[in-house]
Amino acid sequence: MKSRWWRGALALTALSALIGGGLSTAQAQEIPADLEFSYTMSAPLIGSIKEAAETLCYQSQGESFALVMAAGPAGGLNDAISKPGNEILCTTTIERVLSNVAISGTANASAQGQSGSGSFNLVCEVGQRRSSFFSIAVSSVGLPSYGANPYGSSGSGHVSCTWTISVDDAAKSQLAGSLEMFGDYNDQAERVSCEEAGITVQGGGTAECVAYDMTVKAYLTGATGAYAGRTGEGTLTQRAYAVIVVPINLDIDTACPPDVPNCDDLMGGGGEDGSLVGCEFTTSTPADPWNWMQFPALAPGMPTPPGWQGPGWYKCASSGGGGGGGGEPPADYDPTIPPCVPGEEGNVPPEGFSVCINAVSPLARALESAVRASTGEALSLATTRKAGTTRFVSPAQTSTAATRDFGNTQSAQPSVRLATAPGAVCTVTAKAGRATATLVKKVVAVGGQLDTKVTAPALMSKLKATKGSQATVTASCAVKVGKKSKPLAKATVTVRFA
Repeated sequence: MKSRWWRGALALTALSALIGGGLSTAQAQEIPADLEFSYTMSAPLIGSIKEAAETLCYQSQGESFALVMAAGPAGGLNDAISKPGNEILCTTTIERVLSNVAISGTANASAQGQSGSGSFNLVCEVGQRRSSFFSIAVSSVGLPSYGANPYGSSGSGHVSCTWTISVDDAAKSQLAGSLEMFGDYNDQAERVSCEEAGITVQGGGTAECVAYDMTVKAYLTGATGAYAGRTGEGTLTQRAYAVIVVPINLDIDTACPPDVPNCDDLMGGGGEDGSLVGCEFTTSTPADPWNWMQFPALAPGMPTPPGWQGPGWYKCASSGGGGGGGGEPPADYDPTIPPCVPGEEGNVPPEGFSVCINAVSPLARALESAVRASTGEALSLATTRKAGTTRFVSPAQTSTAATRDFGNTQSAQPSVRLATAPGAVCTVTAKAGRATATLVKKVVAVGGQLDTKVTAPALMSKLKATKGSQATVTASCAVKVGKKSKPLAKATVTVRFA
């Protein structure tokens, strides 16, 4: 997938000064109540998934099977769709954790004609668990198409970042803080075109995209220059896009079986007496395929049904049967929830999902997903006058539990990091039982970011701790106010060595 810039907007409420150089005291008193930043980021906030993965598929006419989609056609799925009347549901759950992810970009401020620009830098801990599904229904004479609930995705994850905006103004202003999120990052998945998502997927098969929203809590922990003496908090909503790749081409050119004299049965219904006269027609996949039937190109010599407009999707007033739906959806139909899977004790949700519906019994693998900020989304930070605050961003908060797991990840070993006021001088200590250790002493938080470089194994060694034990980490920071040093409130976090 081609690299792209990721855009969003950052709005700061009730800031104490304008961006832009050379402001007089009188001008500074006339600053607007709101200041808005547009920004670009060199990478998605939560990262991209490109790993191949094994997918588990269920079918109504046979045993479940594993589907490995590497660089070729999916053999198991091809066998499943060769069975007339079969209903297929394929699902994949992908999970990963990343540490010390560096993201850079630019920030531009504009409010009531006053503007300025600077750089935007983040260092993040991110985790993601996402489940995707697709379903296929095969008609009574062997034509595969999407099921009544064709595809979808859900997920959960965490984000924990330090961020700094360095403003190119006369005061060399800086704003610093943290971004923090954990929990479900989709409320209601929305099916969108991959073109709308700005995502191109190479290779065969059919690519579908869904969109959902992440809500990230943001904190302004301190600022300098024109923004000195400000802290605040707010929320940022980012739109996430997941690509679901169905590894077969559903626009299959299939001839009528020899024992079918016309295409009425093949088309699974159509209008009255199999006619397509008066049916709606489109060559594009409908956003919600319920009540639509997908027909391939007619084979040579095949009779042309009444109302035929070519290969594509048809919606007829009295249509019914397979190939994408017919009639009204069941009462429990929800396009964001996957169908149930038959189990030993009745219907159960597919892997990675907590609920399911009893619609057509047909979940997916996604070759990759991407997250980007929605154009026009804004983050409003309500600020107050404080010298600054301090927040731990690593170990990351991954649940509602007060204790944070600290240890190895799938990528780099995380270290103890925090966000505070730019230029603050901090000492970070740890305690486990009677053992104490100093991680750093009187170190300057550059750009409001401080990385102690102390990883979980190093901290365990300092405290002579073991896996499964706990420790308390404390950060004591101070900032200069005039010629005096003013201590900030201490920040503490309890860690469990994973």
